[in-house]
Amino acid sequence: MDPGYVTVIAIVLAGLAHHVYRARRPSLSGRGGGWVGLIVLAVLLAGLLIAAQLGSESLTWLFGLSLIAAVSIMLFLAVGSAIGRWLVRRKCEDFDERK
Repeated sequence: MDPGYVTVIAIVLAGLAHHVYRARRPSLSGRGGGWVGLIVLAVLLAGLLIAAQLGSESLTWLFGLSLIAAVSIMLFLAVGSAIGRWLVRRKCEDFDERK
């Protein structure tokens, strides 16, 4: 199997496991995961803009590629988390029907 596919599958499974873990621990459900992602994107965009203003081609490439990698990783984590949310919700509905 191609290493790219393995990486994508691993990231989706990590998102799935993270959501299932958060669903079992109610104290963790209110954490600001969305804010963390937004801050990461804001820092990378600010770094890209500063590097462009400085005229540093190597820093511009670094921040641009980092931004591409961060967005793609966040996308696959979101897909895994959505699948986890669906599985947890379905499991809870099945449990309620058995009562």
